[in-house]
Amino acid sequence: MKLTALLSKAPWWIPPLAVIALVWWSDCAAMQRIDYVSGLHTQDLHLTPDDGSVSGFAGGRRRMIIPAHSSESFEWVVQTQRMQHQDVWRLKQVDYDNAPTGRAVESPSAYRWWLATVANFAGDASSAGGRIENAALIADPVLHMALILGVAVFVGWQWGGIAAGVAAILTGLALPVLASYYPGVPGDRGLATALVAASALPLLAGIRSQQRGRNSHLFFAVAGLANGLLLWVSVHRGVPMLIGSGLGGLFAAWLVTGKTNEPSKAFPWWTWAVTGAVAVVSLYLLEYAPDRLDWKAQRLHQAHPLYAVAWLGGAVLCGQVQAWLREGKAAWTRRNIAKSVGGLIVVAAIPVIMRVTGQSGFLGAGTSAQHLGFVPGLSSASSFSVWLKSAGGSAAFWSLALPLGFVAAALWHLMRKSLAETERGAIGAAFVFVLVGLGFAIVHLSWWCTVGVLVAILTALLIPALPRGKTQWIVAALALASVLPGAAVWGPQLSAETRQELTQTDAQSLVERHLAHWLSTRTDEYHSVVLAPPELTPSLYYYGGVRGLGSPYRENEAGFVAGVRIASATSPDESFALATQRELSHIIMPSWDDFLDEYARLGAVQVEHTMVAMLHNWLPPRWLRPVHVALPNVEPFDALSAVVFEVVETQDNATALSRLGVYFAETKQTRFASAIAQTLTDSFPSDLGGLVAQAQIAAALSNRPRFEAAIRAIIPYVEEERDGDLLWDRRVNLANVLMLGQQEDYAREQVQYCMDEVDDYWLKSVSVPTLFRFIILCRSLDEPFPEPELETAAINRLPAAWRERL
Repeated sequence: MKLTALLSKAPWWIPPLAVIALVWWSDCAAMQRIDYVSGLHTQDLHLTPDDGSVSGFAGGRRRMIIPAHSSESFEWVVQTQRMQHQDVWRLKQVDYDNAPTGRAVESPSAYRWWLATVANFAGDASSAGGRIENAALIADPVLHMALILGVAVFVGWQWGGIAAGVAAILTGLALPVLASYYPGVPGDRGLATALVAASALPLLAGIRSQQRGRNSHLFFAVAGLANGLLLWVSVHRGVPMLIGSGLGGLFAAWLVTGKTNEPSKAFPWWTWAVTGAVAVVSLYLLEYAPDRLDWKAQRLHQAHPLYAVAWLGGAVLCGQVQAWLREGKAAWTRRNIAKSVGGLIVVAAIPVIMRVTGQSGFLGAGTSAQHLGFVPGLSSASSFSVWLKSAGGSAAFWSLALPLGFVAAALWHLMRKSLAETERGAIGAAFVFVLVGLGFAIVHLSWWCTVGVLVAILTALLIPALPRGKTQWIVAALALASVLPGAAVWGPQLSAETRQELTQTDAQSLVERHLAHWLSTRTDEYHSVVLAPPELTPSLYYYGGVRGLGSPYRENEAGFVAGVRIASATSPDESFALATQRELSHIIMPSWDDFLDEYARLGAVQVEHTMVAMLHNWLPPRWLRPVHVALPNVEPFDALSAVVFEVVETQDNATALSRLGVYFAETKQTRFASAIAQTLTDSFPSDLGGLVAQAQIAAALSNRPRFEAAIRAIIPYVEEERDGDLLWDRRVNLANVLMLGQQEDYAREQVQYCMDEVDDYWLKSVSVPTLFRFIILCRSLDEPFPEPELETAAINRLPAAWRERL
């Protein structure tokens, strides 16, 4: 059908436009939900607008919650903002991973360019960072709508209006597709899937055109170019599409074998391969020239000239196999056999290199491979079989299973040979595409998005091959019915009430955002590196601009190893040396992620002797102190908590025990606090800091006799001025307990000493409860801070609820 004829049939534009409208409605509801969740528990965030900051907020902090806790999305947003902030078009290095050294950026620039382009039209934020955060909401939905429209137009042009409507329905509303283009979760999966369609459709049209006796070079050239772009964006989908294209083309040729021996019936494999190979090499040079062309590294997890060479070899091999299918034994001349063997060797070089070098190459996957999609409530799993155990029989399961009925229908028609010869080849090739996609989808859930698009294309190709009239309408109705189970998953978010229901992942993200902002106010420019589980680290630098060591990204092997070495160190000196080398400031042990234990298991034979084991047993080395952080309680979920250890100058035993005891008292771990108090009494009876800690613990436990005994022991030290070497945070505690013990004059004296030394650094060294009491004490004694800015800084360090109590 001519394109002009298609345009004249206005009714057939109704399904694609209706699908796009429904998708946009769903996306708008999702964006409203993201805004609602992001607006929760913001009272303790530090969000000062700063147009000069990479994120648009001071300190590189961010507000928007990324749905599904997508680590890849964290990185795409941060890297695009850095690219814009540095005014470069290729980002080569980042310092938030493997800190303080940083690491190279190996992911292709295509998606960052797309996100930056959308940012030019996304909202009216005053900073580039803010515009990119706005773009993260709509970048993938725009891609999705472009995919729906592009597939519908191309299918309608080549296969008719009903086929276009069916393709639009399945491409737009199938759950794995819709859920993969979810707003606020930017990632290259959507762009790669769009390029899968862009490479598959021209190839299928070319096969159909060739078997109709027409010239198909242009179709094959466009398919090659699109597949080359796909290889650049995602090798993990680009190479499987190459495999599917080769096998699909040969299967299509086999289906019509014996009809003619005319040379013109051979597919233009060379046109396809040369176009694609030139695209791959050109994009490789565009991405890495001139300073990152590491030929020896043979990085097969990204676009590489070796893939271009293998592509050319594969084209030679496909051409020879098709010649054999057409001509039989006559095609097996010595020259042709040599060409076939040569092509096979070149193609086999890729898996051989992967095997020898230990690379996963195109078989690897990103950190979001375990996600079927990002709609709230949609579960994730390490593989399809694992996911099936928990989701079997659910609406999500049927949303995957029902469209596969069209694959079975295609196979049945191919086996019956009831299809027209001009349609069988393209349908057979599309069938192979789906089989290849299913092979990868069994391993990686993220592949179901691509399978969904390929099934949509296969179903659309079936339409014109079926009898006109009722049969085609039945298939269209079945296509619509097949997406209904998925609507049961994403449909509820259209309700305003349902949008306000939080998931466990939402609660985790809100807590991590709070923790990241809290950490960002306790660190400084030269001492702000955290050791945390790999899945938490990206969240900390996304929300708080806090640098880390280990992360889930392939490029960060050095940072991961550093995390293993520190966590598994078996002596305090070894762990301190490693921490100093990495400028470590904090160690985070969240209740919702125990991967630090895995770090220890990876690096030590006797896990019970590692630093992580010591921290679990509350036996931290003397260069660490526990710090109390109050995390928000996100109802209706169980409270999430995190144990935070801060790197400090090496403490003496009494100081380390004192701080640990006060921490237990403030976190209401009364049994541990009592044990520490008794140890201080027995082992350090004459240490002033220990006596102060005993008084604090006794007050927290409402043990008046012990408190009064501690105060009586403290008074001589104050009277005789034997408190000169007391650390600032311990002196603040001393002032507080003296006032609590009704020793106002001595308390005033200690407050004055504190005011002589106070600065922003010392304010960070005291806990929130201690600082709160100290501010009240200063006001009650009418002892102001030496500078109003310091008092403001002290008050701002308190949670909002505590500030209201002031």
